[in-house]
Amino acid sequence: MDQGVRDRIISQFLKHFPANREAAQAFAETSQLQSCKKGDIVKRAGTREEWIYLIVSGSAGIFIPGTDKTICLDLCLEGDFLTEYESLITGEITSCFTQCLEPCTLAKIPVSTIQCDQTGRLRGILDSASQAMFVDRQNRLISLLTQTPMERFSQLRRDHPELMAKVSVTVLASWLGISREHLSRLRAR
Repeated sequence: MDQGVRDRIISQFLKHFPANREAAQAFAETSQLQSCKKGDIVKRAGTREEWIYLIVSGSAGIFIPGTDKTICLDLCLEGDFLTEYESLITGEITSCFTQCLEPCTLAKIPVSTIQCDQTGRLRGILDSASQAMFVDRQNRLISLLTQTPMERFSQLRRDHPELMAKVSVTVLASWLGISREHLSRLRAR
């Protein structure tokens, strides 16, 4: 991995935790790059999360298969961690899967490498990723409970206008917690 990519990974890691430069450098030095195509499954449903990913470029989602439709639990963008949080924390198999929504470059490190690190240098990676994912999930839950669909849509369009062209209406509607039809009406306003 060239120095430019390492610097980009460090910068994206520090976006979440500006004070944790040591963990950011350890992640950049230890991680491997993985290129994915749109639609690639990163973690399959019915498996255990074994990697911590940072999205270097692209976007992805965390989904749960339903009986009649798949539900988007989280949208993960460039600079975000893409790791199925419940499985990461518990070490258990979950029904969630992660999927690339466009071509992606992911920096990844095996959870087992962090857990087996005798120096403790890599432990900050797991701590930082866990904290970032917890805060993200907490903010998402608060948004779902306190904002109207129109407010959530307006915030998404304001904060991430590029997603309107990159991510399917079905995924965006699911993530917003509304139907495709409702999203179409909101977009028309």
